[in-house]
Amino acid sequence: MKKKLIILSGILFSLVVIFIVCVLIYANSTSYTEERQLSEKIASVRQSDGSYKLVNTETGKTLISDISVEWIASGYDSLAVFSKDDKRGFFNINTGEIVVEPIYEHAWIFSNKLAAVVLHNKVGFINSTGKVVIDFKYQYMPGESYLFRYGHCAVANEELQVGVIDTLGNWVIEPNYEDIYVSEHYAIGHVRGNFDHQIDYNGNIILDCVIDNIYDIYYDVSYIDEITGCPSESKVASNEFFEYKIGSLSGLMNNKGEFITQPIYTVIRGLGPHLFRATLQDGFSEVIINEKGEVLSSIKE
Repeated sequence: MKKKLIILSGILFSLVVIFIVCVLIYANSTSYTEERQLSEKIASVRQSDGSYKLVNTETGKTLISDISVEWIASGYDSLAVFSKDDKRGFFNINTGEIVVEPIYEHAWIFSNKLAAVVLHNKVGFINSTGKVVIDFKYQYMPGESYLFRYGHCAVANEELQVGVIDTLGNWVIEPNYEDIYVSEHYAIGHVRGNFDHQIDYNGNIILDCVIDNIYDIYYDVSYIDEITGCPSESKVASNEFFEYKIGSLSGLMNNKGEFITQPIYTVIRGLGPHLFRATLQDGFSEVIINEKGEVLSSIKE
């Protein structure tokens, strides 16, 4: 009996030792859970607590520690964004040195040699040395990306109206829109419920009726099936009227290219060749409109 107890104690001791060794191995293996090489000498290391540090892979020296960051590809630029204590700054991915201290609420990568940063909920732009070159005078709008494209960037004024500036901070398209898409030679300005505008970078409206897409409008037609002799229905596409789209809103147009209604509905469906049901912007209320876009709102006695 005594011999069995000794054997059992030995087994338990061995299991405890194995358990401790496994815990130590696991702890050591999870102390650094992810490593990403940023440049020839610099790597970011994600630690077990979710924070990052920058390490010189040649010397093993930690350059910046306890930072929280979504690593943003810098393209051809050597500067990348990092976050510490919920503030954003920039570091050099080749040296690991902090170039711009983390003092900003938000920051974006460099584009056209400028980077947008947010201070006190205002957007400004800095150069690669951290100097503010376009002052903090634009309203920050969450979800927007403040990047210069082809020398232009869409920003908002105090009233949250959006326009376009150049790399000197001058308005080249006045802030008269809810949203603007910047392309190389022109921008598309959008105001909900109206036609989009195509504007050049001298502020001239090139086209004032830009739309996104056109769809067929179908309506049901009843007929007697020649084979079965039974009543049946089929959907027929109108060859006179179409639904056009601007963003999420719809309008009615005819086959002459004439816009009959403003884009103020969410969906337009056919009831007949010249009668339509249009869904309002609450998503469920509907009105009946005719081929002139008039809302049929009263019952004739």
